[in-house]
Amino acid sequence: MNLTLAFPLLSTVDYGFPVNEAFSILSDCVSKFLADNNDLTLLLVEPAVNNGLNLSIFQGPVQQQVKLLESIWNPRFRAIIGDISNLHTIENIPNVLAIVNSSNQRFSEKGGYTNQLIHQKAGKELYTRCSELYKKKQKGEVYPVRLSESNLMRRQEGYRFVFLVLGPNLRSDKPDCESSLETASKVLRSCYENMFAKFKELVEGEERERERERGNEKDNKEEKMKEQEEEREIQKVVYLPDRSVIQDRDSRIEQTDRQTDTDNQEVRGMRSDACDEDISLVAIPSMRSACSGCADLGRMRYDATQRDTPLHTGFNRNILYDYIRADMSSRTRSAIFYQTRDCVVVYDAYPKARVHLLLMLRHGLSPPVDSALDLTSVHATSINTLHTLARAIAGCETIKAAAQGYSIRLGYHAIPSLRPLHLHLVSNDMQSVYMKTKAHWNSFTTEFFIDISTIEDVLCLKQTATRSYDSSENYIRDEKLVLESDTKKRLLSYEVYEGFLSRLLRCHGCGRSFKNMPQLKRHVAVCECID
Repeated sequence: MNLTLAFPLLSTVDYGFPVNEAFSILSDCVSKFLADNNDLTLLLVEPAVNNGLNLSIFQGPVQQQVKLLESIWNPRFRAIIGDISNLHTIENIPNVLAIVNSSNQRFSEKGGYTNQLIHQKAGKELYTRCSELYKKKQKGEVYPVRLSESNLMRRQEGYRFVFLVLGPNLRSDKPDCESSLETASKVLRSCYENMFAKFKELVEGEERERERERGNEKDNKEEKMKEQEEEREIQKVVYLPDRSVIQDRDSRIEQTDRQTDTDNQEVRGMRSDACDEDISLVAIPSMRSACSGCADLGRMRYDATQRDTPLHTGFNRNILYDYIRADMSSRTRSAIFYQTRDCVVVYDAYPKARVHLLLMLRHGLSPPVDSALDLTSVHATSINTLHTLARAIAGCETIKAAAQGYSIRLGYHAIPSLRPLHLHLVSNDMQSVYMKTKAHWNSFTTEFFIDISTIEDVLCLKQTATRSYDSSENYIRDEKLVLESDTKKRLLSYEVYEGFLSRLLRCHGCGRSFKNMPQLKRHVAVCECID
């Protein structure tokens, strides 16, 4: 792609330089430049009308010189009559990198016809940037200004630069008039030589930038292929579900569907005076095929095959509400691990470890909150109910067996991606095919993951054995939460927690840092420091 520099015949009508002598100097400079640069294009643009005067250089004795220069350097040199500020939209000339403006000493829009056209199209940005960049000006010099990507001229015409050139002045009614034609000729030659040299410099810079981009693209492609290869190797060592426990999913959904009406009746008919001393007495198993109809929490089985077929794809911030609806579908019910009168426990659709469950309150919080950072003492009772169930499940033998020796962690994401508020029960191995990005990793291994003990400390909870009788509900509640203080201790701000997601990748066992996720996951699979 040949880049083009478009320019007018400098200092002729507006500043009184004779056209014949001006084109002779231009012809000499063009020939020298094109002889040394085979891949660049020059475009001479003259307006048909300038301040009401015909300025066509294609008339009179100059016409033959123009045609001769075009024939010598065709197609790398062309001369046209047109509007230099609209070469792409009106003249249909592409790949113009820069245009030249024969400017005045103040770089203002006042002055010649071409100068006015360019300033009108480029807007105030051109004058502002000129004033900021160039305090001192000198005749014969070139002052390039890069146009911003939002500039109208750049968006419509594709020009990246405007060269402001201070040519010689031979009109006595204007300031800084040259003393002789010989002096003015030297200044004019200097203008052309400098603007062609600057054009070549910018083209070389653009080539280096494109080469750098091509190199980066190649490196990124190679890096991506390398990471994919490492990911395939990692799959050989990361945890995969035990196929011996795989059950027919369609059969389980069909069996569960037949129990939907019965289970809903159990939920609606559950007596409010049920004793809470044994949490399993009010537990309603949602996967009867997996637990043979037993309502005992200790006999529930963690079904690792749930991770093989996520119930939903894509991102839906409110997807968890499906699991606490009274009219949930049988397919949704199949993803529920356990439920009580107050809570629902579901398999994470994209688990980040061997064991990964989400715990939610069936009836939500009042007032509702989406993040644990917004919890107050008003939510203390509901949160304690959720935490009690979480600790009970974490202590079950089925969960311990599924974790394969790794510890179980209970906590909240500081800024959760899903609603409503949910608690993560996750094993500490952090080995999963769904653990793919830095944000995934840091959301579970940095302070972004807030342990439930921290939340309890913040809420100042204290559980006692006090009994109370609620006449309106007509049942005895065995637990009552006593708040030591209504003053909430401060957690960190949302902005600080967001920063944790962009931290360096580090093993949460030994603390070693890694460049990318494949390297980290390969290390985590064998790290002996992870409990």
